[in-house]
Amino acid sequence: MTTFRRGEVVLVRVPEGAGVITGLRPAVVLHPSLAADPGVSILPLIPAESAGPLSIKVERSSFESARMGLVSTLALDPDVSLDIPRALVARRIGRCPYELLNEVMRRRRSPLSSATRDAEEQLPEPIRVGKHSTRSDEDHTNPGTVPASDRDPLPEEPVAATRLAEDPTHAEVAEAEEMPRPRAMPEREDFSNRFPVECARYTCMRTPAPITIDGDLTKPVWRAAPVSERFADMVTGKPAWFDTRVRLLWDDQYLYFGFTAEETDVWGTLTERDSAIYEENDLEIFIAAQDAYYEFEISACNVIYEVFWIWKDVHQPGGPFWGRPEFNPATQRTMSLEGVGGHLHPRGSRWGFLDWDCPGLLHAVKVDGTLNQRNDTDHGWSAEIAIPWTSLEALADGRALPPKPGDTWRIDCSRFQKIDEYGETLDPCAGWTWSQHGHYDSHIPEVFPYVTFTDEMVEPVEPESSDLED
Repeated sequence: MTTFRRGEVVLVRVPEGAGVITGLRPAVVLHPSLAADPGVSILPLIPAESAGPLSIKVERSSFESARMGLVSTLALDPDVSLDIPRALVARRIGRCPYELLNEVMRRRRSPLSSATRDAEEQLPEPIRVGKHSTRSDEDHTNPGTVPASDRDPLPEEPVAATRLAEDPTHAEVAEAEEMPRPRAMPEREDFSNRFPVECARYTCMRTPAPITIDGDLTKPVWRAAPVSERFADMVTGKPAWFDTRVRLLWDDQYLYFGFTAEETDVWGTLTERDSAIYEENDLEIFIAAQDAYYEFEISACNVIYEVFWIWKDVHQPGGPFWGRPEFNPATQRTMSLEGVGGHLHPRGSRWGFLDWDCPGLLHAVKVDGTLNQRNDTDHGWSAEIAIPWTSLEALADGRALPPKPGDTWRIDCSRFQKIDEYGETLDPCAGWTWSQHGHYDSHIPEVFPYVTFTDEMVEPVEPESSDLED
């Protein structure tokens, strides 16, 4: 269960056709006049007669036909809490003034219930909204994304009144009178000039044979692959204290990545898929298209974390991803992101689909030392990843899969480091990238390196020793 107290607004899943959610004292009244695709209703809570917890209970079988509802707890008594099953909560919007809900109702010309008007008279002074965070999770320590399975997936995101209408689940609520659907897609603005950094360029060669994914980068094919420059501080461009590099290869089935990461103490504590590995040490891949991008992270424990991101300005009726069940923010577990580390992207916000998994993905790690043996000195670790071309269909933007020689994609690789060279814990983590970003934000597609594919084959080089030499 997720607990909410007075002063919050939360987006919940509501069974289609339900007029009242049972299990509350008192009942929560829906307003079907606010329904819009994917369906939004305002659910104001009335002050309880006595202190104690309230609970929402809805059968899981109803989720398939669920729509969305906004629950306002601003009318709750201070000593009363609301418990909502985590599976029902789509997103915690945060603390916002009660007037915000009234404004939404007003624009839809739909009055609040008499019970709610009575409750409104008992409200304290409006709650002031602070400056909203640049991402919707509670910590700003890393440009990675929200933790998944083992943490509350619904971090607080304070919002201003103008932001309620940004979300595709909310936009129709505020604008249905003025903007009929389907909408014409907005012209894409080029924000490259906002990020005056020199992006790396890389030529990705073909491998003559499929690569066995076992984490070992001493293979002859990897020794022959072009190697990136040493990763540098993502903000300043200064060299990182540990050497980190990546190599890319491809064939008709896969896009291959081979990372080498120098590290004197290889460690990791998280073992479940989609854990918050960005809070420890990880290697990351970002693959961008015009309107979306894929984020992949891997730790030295071979634990991975994935998110598929879609820009909100195009994720609406008529957009390239609209109507695909796996990208429906009304039914999928999501987060909202405007930027990281104090940086706001000029394009605005995007949806992160937390449960999207790259089909057919292969990955492995090899440690040159002893994992989680903290009293010895290690040399580092390597990671090997194979991403099927078929899984990148949503990012192809009409390009051939596999790519044709000469095709160019925007692909970034990075590393986040929790421990410095002296063994001290860093907060936030150090962020190192292939190309300088100029901001502590790994979610800027405009600065991703240009990767151009060639049909030239690498000629495998047999190593003289077991050590991989750059």
